[in-house]
Amino acid sequence: MTTTSTTNVPAVTPHRTKTPRPTLELLKRAYRNPLTIIGTVLLAVLVLTALFAGVLAPYKPTEIAGFPLLPPFSEGFILGTDNLGRDTLSRVMFGSQMSLAVGVFGAGMGILIGILIGSLAGYFGGWVDTLLMRIAELFQIIPALIIALVAAALFGGSMQLVILVIGLTFWPDTARIVRAQILTLKERHFVEAAKVAGFKPRRIILSDILPNALPPVIVQAALLVGWAILVEAGLSFLGVGDVNVPTWGQMLSSAQVSLSQSPWLSIIPGLAVVLSVLGFNFVADGFNNALNPRRLAVEVDYRKLNAARVKKLQAAGEGVAAEVQSVESQLAHATDETAAEPLLIVDDLVFNFTVGGREVQAVNGVSFHVNRGECVGIVGESGSGKSTIGRVLAQLLPPVEVSRFEGRASLDDEDLLGLSGRKADRVRRDGISMVFQDPMSHLNPTMKIGAQIEEAFGGTISGAEARERIDELLERVDLPRSLKIADRYPHQLSGGQRQRAMIALALAMKPKLLIADEPTTALDASVQASVVETLLKLHHEEGLSILLISHDFGLIANMAERVYVMRQGKFVESADVIDLFDNPQHEYTKSLLAAVPGFKANEGSEA
Repeated sequence: MTTTSTTNVPAVTPHRTKTPRPTLELLKRAYRNPLTIIGTVLLAVLVLTALFAGVLAPYKPTEIAGFPLLPPFSEGFILGTDNLGRDTLSRVMFGSQMSLAVGVFGAGMGILIGILIGSLAGYFGGWVDTLLMRIAELFQIIPALIIALVAAALFGGSMQLVILVIGLTFWPDTARIVRAQILTLKERHFVEAAKVAGFKPRRIILSDILPNALPPVIVQAALLVGWAILVEAGLSFLGVGDVNVPTWGQMLSSAQVSLSQSPWLSIIPGLAVVLSVLGFNFVADGFNNALNPRRLAVEVDYRKLNAARVKKLQAAGEGVAAEVQSVESQLAHATDETAAEPLLIVDDLVFNFTVGGREVQAVNGVSFHVNRGECVGIVGESGSGKSTIGRVLAQLLPPVEVSRFEGRASLDDEDLLGLSGRKADRVRRDGISMVFQDPMSHLNPTMKIGAQIEEAFGGTISGAEARERIDELLERVDLPRSLKIADRYPHQLSGGQRQRAMIALALAMKPKLLIADEPTTALDASVQASVVETLLKLHHEEGLSILLISHDFGLIANMAERVYVMRQGKFVESADVIDLFDNPQHEYTKSLLAAVPGFKANEGSEA
């Protein structure tokens, strides 16, 4: 009989840190990018110049201040004079007012129209979506410059006209972005709950959907302001607008008559346009990265946080064999278990992340192992961190900002966490496959099942040989050829068929370890039994090593040989599956088992 190992730990209190609000956290992430800082500096100069042009400019923009075409730094004129003797520096400063106003108000109008059109198209769909998207396509193929020139010829040129033209022509891209976001969000459960509650579409769109769809729109807004400044400069250069109001485009246009004699008259306003547009683009790029934490998390996890750990191991001269010996000595399991050959070894794994300005301890110092041909279960309530372990081992990180990532993990004497690039891809491809709890979300809806399995072969086989291999894999998971599963799309399969097809896809890579993350969740009882039978057959008949992650004690009892009980990121108990059910030691384990219908704990067990 295996000796039960118990770890007596106090109740774990989630770690709380004094962190700033989510808005400040977003700003911190954005300004880690040097380009965001440069862009902000450029925009600060632009805004301050526009606001205080009347104070900073040495002359009025239309004032004849000196001789025509004076070069820069002559007779007290820092940037020289134009062909009429007006101060170039003053005109550049006053020109920033109109360029910024047109950029902000024109782009703002386009954003508002785009949000309105995109929201209506995405939420209502059908003929509303078709009509509005055809209108958007019509506006996309007509250049803003052409519309502005026609409007100027009909109604006369003014800055208000330029703003109106920019607003009416810049909305299609925003509308498409908002529409795509809403098409995804309106199927979420919280939106369906709002519909069931009887809320009107206006309230659902404004309160439930739009706040979740705005992050990419914020980035789009910054880009559109830069584009609006460019369009305004182009229109002013062509003579559209008020000739009495100085703009950078007008300065470029008037400088053409003396281009060979005074090239700086073109260079200076042109440089102002370029720097302004670059400022908005740099800021947009920074916030795009900040609003996409997955990029940051992956970069920090495997390129930075692990680099120091790998170097430390190398400096200490510790190989994987020494790591195995160290971990085995720390794990207090029965002698018959330690005598088995370990395949997966995890030692003191820590994985914390920051979300909403709060640090979450997802995995807090867990250690375990999986022997060859063994099925090991990790059981715990939702949110305990068990699924995070599987994703960290497969380097499929959740989209969060990682604050702490430590520990060791090896698969068949190869480091899992310290590798990156091609080496990491090779180890994952040859060593680990995963079966996820929602196959419909993880199977490509636009590809047939057979094509997806063939992709897993990596081009090693093709044609008739590949088709034969695909059919063999599907038969191994009880999907006979007569069903022609390989020729079907995921939506054409039942839930159980999709789950077994995902298992076949995982087996196509010939893994050493299969990580099954809640493989029977949301399936009815008969389908669950079929999937469990498939996994058991692969485990017992083919010796497949399985790390089974589940909250279902029934599934654990049917499949696992050893079990780790997880609570709030830590293992509170580990034991042989029979011992765990016969004589649970930790109070948390007892409470979980007590929630299983029909289970009665051994009254003689001691805490």
